[in-house]
Amino acid sequence: MADDPNAAYQAEIVAARDALVPIIGGLDDLEKLNRFSDAAKEFIRKVFALRAHRREIEDRVIAAIDTLNVAKNALVQDGYPNVVKISVPADVAAELDAERRRLLAGFDQLEAESPAAGIVFGAPVRADRPTA
Repeated sequence: MADDPNAAYQAEIVAARDALVPIIGGLDDLEKLNRFSDAAKEFIRKVFALRAHRREIEDRVIAAIDTLNVAKNALVQDGYPNVVKISVPADVAAELDAERRRLLAGFDQLEAESPAAGIVFGAPVRADRPTA
């Protein structure tokens, strides 16, 4: 399997999330100052909530990429993209082979209809009857 195609994207998201740390901290400190009106503090709280929400989304994206990478690694460990045949004990193989032969014998009795086989043009005409 190719290298992680999401590594650059994950690094970008991590950097963006990390850049929010001082912003969120500053907004939190700003809101705690007693110099502002209630309206100003409410506005600062809304901006804080928006930035905190952004950080939560970025955390979810990072977690999703991590989960994807774990799953991809598990898939590779399982042999992906190859699907190898599994060894079957001889007695089980004999039983399965007998069933396969029985099913094939049944299928050999079936034949697909030709496309024209179901077409009916009119009532059948007897060969010994004169036509007008």
